[in-house]
Amino acid sequence: MRSTKTIRNLISVVTQLLQWASREGYIEGQPWLAFERQVVEAERQEVFSHEAMIELYKDMYLNECPDAANLFAILCLTGCRVSEAIAICTSDDLDRQYRSMSDIRTRQSDVNFSDPEDPRLKIRRGLVTEKVDLTLEEKEVLRKKGRTKIPKTRSKVYWKRTKTMDTRDLELSPIAVEILREQIRRTNGDPLQTLMVKSRAGDRLDYVRPLFLNRIRGKREIWLGSDSVRKMYHRSKQRLGFGTFRPDLPPLKNTRNTKASSMACQGDSAIKIREQLGHGRDTETIERHYINYYPQLKDLNVEKTFEKARAELKQLLNKGAEINE
Repeated sequence: MRSTKTIRNLISVVTQLLQWASREGYIEGQPWLAFERQVVEAERQEVFSHEAMIELYKDMYLNECPDAANLFAILCLTGCRVSEAIAICTSDDLDRQYRSMSDIRTRQSDVNFSDPEDPRLKIRRGLVTEKVDLTLEEKEVLRKKGRTKIPKTRSKVYWKRTKTMDTRDLELSPIAVEILREQIRRTNGDPLQTLMVKSRAGDRLDYVRPLFLNRIRGKREIWLGSDSVRKMYHRSKQRLGFGTFRPDLPPLKNTRNTKASSMACQGDSAIKIREQLGHGRDTETIERHYINYYPQLKDLNVEKTFEKARAELKQLLNKGAEINE
């Protein structure tokens, strides 16, 4: 069973062709209506509950990595995609040697707090990692370094455009600004960490400073990739008992559904939700999947959820500090 959106995409060209043929007189009747009758009804999208978001945020912060917990919060509070969130970068205050090279560009900060009354988060592109086979030259370099076991593949990181090929500015709530400010202080407190990233076509090279770093188990890897975040999320689910003796949770990408449903519960229009999520020009998906399903759920508010989660986390951290003293 395909979803309604997939079916509509598959038959859109056929229906347009049939409508044109009917207008030109090549066929009689309205045969495209048969396709419309076969479209299934929209199903309610799974969202994270109030209690699940609080428990996941605290568990990931204390037992996994604070950066991953803050990333999970930003996903829920902004509705951006995982690849877009891990591509958020801080200021371009990098080494001079990078600036002096004409073929390398540094990127400005994606977080803009210059106007306190209107803080913004700029979503420019996404970051993708994939496995590629090692070349013979790369394997020979590893052998000369003394590696006994040579891996077959390596991870390749590259930029990609957003799904709708555009750049958008997201509105930030006070709790989202608080989390981003904490994350900026955490990243700026470390030694200068930079990552060299190419575009997928390889025609441009950027030196960037990622906002979310991977600090789990003492590792100092520069980038907190999507695979690492999903592994931490699943480990946190297992520790909390979701999927065993508690109802299972939706995949991590459903943080977008949670944000959209929360905005629908607060009475936001389909156009505003579409601009926040980075959908195309069509608002049909927003109306059918969110607004029509969540007019009565007034208690779904991700901002209040993470305000409570942050307050409970601070209490736990204060108790831990008192015990250590």
